[in-house]
Amino acid sequence: MAEILHVPVVETVLVPEDVELYAAALDILPFGLMLYDERGTCVFANKRALILIGLTGRPAEAGMIQAVDRTRAAGPRTEHLRGQGGALYEVAGEPLAIGGLRLHAVRIADLTLEDDVMRSQATAAGDLVHTLRGPLTALRGYLELSVEEPDPRGDYVQRALDAALRVQQIVDDILSLATLVSSGMEEREIRCEDVGAIAHQAVTAFEPSGRLFRLRIEDAIPPVAMTSAEVRMVLLNFIGNAVKYSEAPAPIDVDIAREGSMVVFAVRDYGPGIEPQKQSLIFRRYHRLGVRGVQGTGLGLAAVRELTLQRGGAVYVESEVGSGSTFFVRIPVKA
Repeated sequence: MAEILHVPVVETVLVPEDVELYAAALDILPFGLMLYDERGTCVFANKRALILIGLTGRPAEAGMIQAVDRTRAAGPRTEHLRGQGGALYEVAGEPLAIGGLRLHAVRIADLTLEDDVMRSQATAAGDLVHTLRGPLTALRGYLELSVEEPDPRGDYVQRALDAALRVQQIVDDILSLATLVSSGMEEREIRCEDVGAIAHQAVTAFEPSGRLFRLRIEDAIPPVAMTSAEVRMVLLNFIGNAVKYSEAPAPIDVDIAREGSMVVFAVRDYGPGIEPQKQSLIFRRYHRLGVRGVQGTGLGLAAVRELTLQRGGAVYVESEVGSGSTFFVRIPVKA
C-alpha cells in the first residue's frame, strides 16, 4: 500500500491521436455532452448533442437551444423540458476545471423511458385496486343474492367462488413476486429432473381453452437449475399469456430444447405482436399491454424474470407487430 500511495504524479500530455480517441469515445455516449469556455463559446459537442440541438439536418427538439443557453450561462443547474412526441429531457450543467482551463459542461439526457416507467409505477396502485375491485364486487354481489334469494342450483355460490378464486390469483401473484425479490438464491438443492413431464402438465392445464398446442421436446433434455414448481410457473405464465393475447384457430407452439450448457423454453403465439418500444417494459412489475378485454395483474412476467435471473438464466421476447411473439427462458443445465 505504501508503494502505491507514493507513486509520483506524472503529467500526461495529450497527442492528437489521444484527442481523436477521446472524441470518438464521447461520440458514442447515449447522452448529449457540450463544453463551453469562459467566453461562452462551445468548444466541443458530441454527436448526440448535435442531433438534439438541430445541427445534423433534423429540427432541434422544442426549447432545447434555449435550455442549453440558460444552463451553460449559470452555475450548477438542472432543468427538464418536453420535446417532440412527449419526450422528456434533462439539461444539466456545472463548472468543470481541467488543468488551467475553466469550462462549463452541459449534459442532455433523454429520460423518456424512465419517465414512462415512473408513470407506470404511479398508476400501478390504481390499476391494482381496479383489478381487485371487479372480482370483489362480484363476490359480494353474488353472496348477497345467495342470502336474499336462495338458489337451489347453486349458480350464485359458484359465481362467488369464481370471483374469490380470481382474487386469490391476484394476491398469489403479488406474494410470489415479493417472495422472489426478497429471498434471493436459497441454500437448497434446486433441480428439475423431468422438464418434459412438466411441459406436458402445463399444456394439459390449458386444454379446456380449446386451443391447438404444438408441443415439441427434444430427446434427452437434462435436469435444469429450477425446481419442478418453478418450471411449471414459468410455462404456465408463458402459455397463459399466449392464450390471452392470441385467438383460435391460431396454434400455440411450446418448444423445449438444449443449447450447449442451457435449456431453452420457448412459447410462441400468433397474435398481434408487441411494439418494439414496449418490449423492454413488459417484464417490469405492473406493466400490461393494455389490450381491451384482457385481464391480468402485470406481475406474472415480472415474477418469471426475477426467478430466472436468480437461477442464473435469461428471459427475453422476440416479437413482430402483426406476426406474434415468442417468449424465451434460458436456464442452466444442472449437472
